[in-house]
This record gives sequence, structure tokens and C-alpha cells, in this order.
Amino acid sequence: MSAVPNPVPPSQPEPLKPLIVTPSSPSAEPPEKRKSPWGLLAVVAGVAVGAYLLYQWMGRPSSTDGTVFAAVKTAPITQGPVERKIRISGQTSAREFANVTAPILQGPEARNTLVLTYLSNPGVPVKKGTVVAKIDGQWLVDHIDDVKDQVRQAENDVTKRRAEQDVETQQLQQTLRVAKANWDKAKLEYGAADVRSEVEKELLKLNMEEAEARYKQQSADVAQKRAAHAAEIKILELTVQRQRRHLGRHENDILRYTITAPIDGLPVMQTMFRGGEMAQIGEGDTVAPGQPFMKVVNQKTMQIEGQINQAESSEIRLGQDVYAGIDSFPELKLRGKVTGVNALATARGGNFIRAIPVRIQLLDVDPKVIPDLSAYGDVVVQRVQDALRAPVAALSVEDGKNFLFVKTPQQTFEKREVSTGLRSHTDVAITSGLKAGDQVRLN
Repeated sequence: MSAVPNPVPPSQPEPLKPLIVTPSSPSAEPPEKRKSPWGLLAVVAGVAVGAYLLYQWMGRPSSTDGTVFAAVKTAPITQGPVERKIRISGQTSAREFANVTAPILQGPEARNTLVLTYLSNPGVPVKKGTVVAKIDGQWLVDHIDDVKDQVRQAENDVTKRRAEQDVETQQLQQTLRVAKANWDKAKLEYGAADVRSEVEKELLKLNMEEAEARYKQQSADVAQKRAAHAAEIKILELTVQRQRRHLGRHENDILRYTITAPIDGLPVMQTMFRGGEMAQIGEGDTVAPGQPFMKVVNQKTMQIEGQINQAESSEIRLGQDVYAGIDSFPELKLRGKVTGVNALATARGGNFIRAIPVRIQLLDVDPKVIPDLSAYGDVVVQRVQDALRAPVAALSVEDGKNFLFVKTPQQTFEKREVSTGLRSHTDVAITSGLKAGDQVRLN
């Protein structure tokens, strides 16, 4: 038997046995590894970049050939009227109005200053006959009471003097009757003078003539006295009439202290100089007799009074259409027409600058339109009906020719020559080269 052992032949490897790990206690578990913040930041950055690329891709304009165009402003070609206008600036006023003035008093004791104790609310429409103002008249009421007493006193003076004249007339009549009796007696005595001596006869004759003269004198005195009495009564009656007229004037004045609206309309207060500045007249202010302090305007007849340069006045005609507006209310648009063009120019801004006054009647009625508001009117001096309209901002001029850049179906712009007609500040009429609905580029 050999001393060297025989080699062992190779054998199949033994299958691995599952390793059984015995769970250990929590205290024996190794500590968990901390996560790095850079990974979270990388994820957030990736999401942001993806969102931006998606936004750019969705907002890209479509193109058949893949070309990307920059955003360009366009406007359509429309069909409608093209109007050339001239603007007139001015202020509003009323064609139909009534001035309300302080009354001119008729009484001899009329005052030069009147105090306003009541005024209608400005801006609130009133009807004809509505009380719009009152003037303090207490002093006049007291004076009227005094004048009434003077009238009664004058009437009593007439009655008293008539009674006194009746007494005087009766006394004169009695004296006249005595004179008549003495004359009759003297005539009877003279009738028996035939049996008397010549001397007695002559005395009786003289006595008769004296009685006759006395009677005639008394008769003349009575007639003169009656005329004197009539004159005295006439003077007293004239005094009564004068006092009655005096009273009537004051009574008429007190009625005029209450002022009513002469027409239906809107009360508008005038201005006055108060406290070193111009202010609107109000209650408590003093006005002079005959001074206008209010206007009642008919808002249905409002107009614009303005001026136009004399170089443009040749284009203004009566009856032209006007688009009007009020500076205080930009949203308010009104229709109007030219109703007046002055024949003579007036100075504006100096003697060397002339302007033509123009009046524009407002056809639309709006309660916001009151007098003395700044306003304007665009007068239509030329108009083309049913024309192709293009914005003036899209028109290009080269070598005296007009061009527009028209959008094509391929989303490109084609330079196209066009013929133009009437041009306004915003639109131009296209007579050839385009059709309604075409899109043109704005410059």
C-alpha cells in the first residue's frame, strides 16, 4: 500500500444554505444614513425647466413651414362711412331761457338793496309758476300799514271838510236870504214914494239900490265860496288818490318780492363778487333792483357756443351733422347740427388772431347737460358712404404711392399698392386693391 494517498476526484459544489439572520434588538440597529438636499433641488429645477419648455411650445404660432413669427398688430378692412371732421371747442348754453331779476320797486321809499331770503335749489327742475326766490319785505309790510293809516286819514279829512263846508254854505245862504229880504223890503218902500217928498223919495231909492247891490254881492260871494269849497274838496280828494296810489305801489311791490319761474326749466344761479372772489349767489346775499341773479333754462334747447379759426370757417355750413361731447362727462356722446355761423370775425388771443363764432344745437337731451360746461363738437365737413375703410396707422407712403401690408393665408404679409380716397384722422377710404375682411398690419 502506497504511502501517498490517492487524489480525491472533483465533486459537485454543495448548495448554499440560506443564511438565517437572527433579529437583533433595536438598540443594536446601526444608524440610518442622512439624505442629501442636492437631490431635491435637482428635481425642482428639472420640473421648472420642463414647464417652461412646455409653455414655449404651446404658445408658439402655428406655421405650415415651421417658421415662427413675432406678434404683429393687425386690423380688419371694414365697410362703412368715412367722415372728415373739424373740431369746435366752446361751452354749453341754452337757446331758450328766462332771466330772473330783482324787482324794480315802484314805491317812493324804495330801497337800493334787497336781501334774498329764499332761493330754489340750483340744478332741480321747476315748473312755470313755481316760487324760485323770495326777498325780505318785512320793512315794506310795516310801511304798508302806515300808508293805510294815511289813506284813512285823508279820507276822513275829506269827510270832515265836507261837513264844515256844509255849515259855511248854510250860513252864506242865510245871509243871502236876509239880503234878499232887505232888497224886497226896500223895493216895497220905494213903491210908496209917490206920497213922499222928493228928499224921502230919493232916500228910498238909494236904500233900494243899496239893498240890491248888497244882495248881488252876497250872491256873488256864495258862488265864489262854492267854487272855493269845491277846490278844497278836490285837493283833499287828490290827496286821497295820491295816498291810495302810494299804497297800491307798495302792495304791488310786496307781491313782486315773491318771484316765480317764468318758464319750465332748470334754475341756474348767477355769480357775484363776494369776499374778494367770484361766488355763486345764495340766500342772504343782497342784490340791487333790476339785477339778474338767476336764469331758468330749458334743457331741451341746449347748444354749444364755440369759435373756429377763420381759415377753416369756409368749410362750415348750416345744417351740418355734429358729434358733440362734454368734457366733464367723457362717456356722454350727443348728436347735433350747426345752426349758426357768425358773419363777422371776433378777436381771440389778441387783435391779430381772428375767430368765427359758431353755434351748435344739441339734438339729444340729457339731464347732465347744463349751461356753462366746457364742450366740443366734431363737425362733419365731408362724408363718403359705404366705403372700404382702413386704419390710417396701417398706411405707408413710398414715392407718392400708398401701400398696405396684407396678411396672407400662409400667415405672412404681402406689400400691396392701394388707391385711397377721403381720409379722416383715424380712417382712410380704399378705392381699389383690397376687399372687406382683409387683415392689414399696423405700423
